[in-house]
Amino acid sequence: FRSLPDIVFLPYEAFVNTHAILITAWRIFISKRHLLQWNPYGNTVRSAPKTLTGNYGAMWTAPAFATAVSLYLLYKAPPFFAIELPLLASWILCPAVAYWISVPRKPKRTVLSTDQIHFLHSLSRKIWAFFEKFVTDEDNWLPPDNFQKTPGPQIAHRTSPTNIGLSLLANLTAYDFGYLSAGRLIERSVRTLNTVELLEKYKGHLYNWYDTITLDCLQPRYISTVDSGNFAGHLILFRQGLLSLKEDPVFSQKAFHGLLDTVSVLLEKNEDNDGLAALKKEMEEAQSNPPQSLPEAVHLLLNLKAGYHTIAHQYETNPADDGETREWIALLGIQLND
Repeated sequence: FRSLPDIVFLPYEAFVNTHAILITAWRIFISKRHLLQWNPYGNTVRSAPKTLTGNYGAMWTAPAFATAVSLYLLYKAPPFFAIELPLLASWILCPAVAYWISVPRKPKRTVLSTDQIHFLHSLSRKIWAFFEKFVTDEDNWLPPDNFQKTPGPQIAHRTSPTNIGLSLLANLTAYDFGYLSAGRLIERSVRTLNTVELLEKYKGHLYNWYDTITLDCLQPRYISTVDSGNFAGHLILFRQGLLSLKEDPVFSQKAFHGLLDTVSVLLEKNEDNDGLAALKKEMEEAQSNPPQSLPEAVHLLLNLKAGYHTIAHQYETNPADDGETREWIALLGIQLND
C-alpha cells in the first residue's frame, strides 16, 4: 500500500527528475550560468496549486503520457490495453489523487470520558510525586535521572540539563494543577537555580551529566547541543509562566482540584476507607461550589485539615498499612498545609 502512491506518480516524478538532470547538465557543461540558482522549499509550498484544475495544469505530463501510451496500445496491441488499463487510468488521475491527498483533513475532536479524565488526573499527580519526593535537599534540588523500584529501590543520582529544565517546568505545572502553592513554586525553583549557578560550566554552557550529590561533572565531559537547546527552551517557557503569576488571585480554586487528585490516588488502594471517601466528597462539593471569599476558603480548608488529621491518626496507629499509603498521606498533609 505504501508503494501505491509511488506507482501513481511515477510518470510525473520521471518528468521532474529528467527535467532537473537535463537543466543541470545544460548549466554545467554548456551555458555555465545560473549554477547557484535554487528554489527554497517555502517558495515551492506557496506556489503549489490549490485547486483540482491547478493540479492538472501543473502535472499535465502524467495524463499526457498515459494518454499517449493508451493510444499506442489501442493501435498496436489492443489486448495489452485491457491489461494496462488500471495503471494507465491511475496515471491519468494522478493530479486528482495529488489534490485529494493534499486536502487538509478536519481534525477529529476527542471527547474524554469521566473515567479517562480521572485517570489522567491521577497519573499527573503521581508524576508530580516523583519530583516532590526526589528533588530535595539531598540531591541539591536537582532531579535524579530515574528511580528504580524493582528488584530493589535505587535512585540514579545524576542529572542533565534536560532533566533540570523539565524539573522547573514540573514545578510550574504542579502549581497550575493545584498541587503546589505559588510560594513553594518559587522556593523550589530558586533552590534549583541556585544549584545550577554552582555547577561547573564550559563558556557558560552546562555539561551533559552531573552528580546530584557532589555536583561533580561526570566523565567524559561533553556539551550536548540537544540538552542545551532543551534547557534553553525550558527556561523561556518557565520565565513566561513566572511572569503570569502576578495575574493570579491570592487563593485559587485549583487548590481544591489538586487536593481532590491526591485523595483520589489514596482511594485507589484504600477504597474501603470511609474517612477518605468523606474527604473526597467534601472536596468534590468544594470543587462544584467553590468558596466566594477568602474567609470562606480558609474555613473550608480548616474543616478539610480536621478530617485529614483523623485519617492520618488512623494510619499512624495501624502497622498493617503499607509504606506507600503513608507516603501519600504525608503528601496530602503537605498539600493541605501549603
